[in-house]
Amino acid sequence: MSGSSIGSAVAVFSNLRCGAAPTWTPPYIKADGSKVSSRASFTGYKNSKKGKDAATGEKGRKDHYNFVVWGGLADSIARCMTPGKEFSCICEPQQYSIPVMNAQGQQMVGADGKPMTSSKVSFLITGGFMYGEDSTNTILDEIRDGRRPAFYNVLGHEHNATWKAICQARAAKYAWNGQSANYGYAKVTMPREKGVQINMVDHAAEYKNVIQPLAPVAAPVAVQTPQAQVMAAANGPMQNYVHQTAPVVGQAFAPVAPVAPVAPAAAVVSNFPAPSNGRLF
Repeated sequence: MSGSSIGSAVAVFSNLRCGAAPTWTPPYIKADGSKVSSRASFTGYKNSKKGKDAATGEKGRKDHYNFVVWGGLADSIARCMTPGKEFSCICEPQQYSIPVMNAQGQQMVGADGKPMTSSKVSFLITGGFMYGEDSTNTILDEIRDGRRPAFYNVLGHEHNATWKAICQARAAKYAWNGQSANYGYAKVTMPREKGVQINMVDHAAEYKNVIQPLAPVAAPVAVQTPQAQVMAAANGPMQNYVHQTAPVVGQAFAPVAPVAPVAPAAAVVSNFPAPSNGRLF
């Protein structure tokens, strides 16, 4: 055989949206002593103007892809990836099989007597990962719950400075505490293998023993200082909130006083004589 028998495949995704909060599995040690890194998985959606929507028949289609990532990037995605958030990445397609189950939850058997399986494809993120903008629903949810100031994107407004500080606090790296059902925005799932030990020691050491708080402090009803606003929003519980259709200013941020209407300026009377051509300048 000439050439190489080993091939490669690369997929590039740009401007996709996260479909739902990721799931995250903590690092663990197998019964044989081998270590397995933390793992995150989530679904990404790609909107396109080509084709038609199979459900509505409208122009454009929406495709979804399953993504998997390991190690430190898996931890980062668990802490930072919100539903609807934009992202781009470079991946390696990977094929795997899942059992075909019947209505009773039992794996079906084919005519040849062998268990039936179905082939699936997931995409292993290998590099080039970049976060994009949050979704509109996420922004409205955070404003409603007092975790994002209403005028966060208005340059020069005090809310904009507060929001930048909140983002810095959220970007802080920390290890899972071993008990919470969520790590960042992700839902924690345990390894499927039996006889494993969750590797909390190495995971905590990786983040210099900075541990996720067991009981995040809820945002107070009234906050007086920008520093208190930052701490309240940064420590607020990271949950999947029900999306709302209209924004409501969170109570954690003091309402902005209405701007008084500006009176029209009085006419200016010139003390200079008009030139002979009838023009003032």
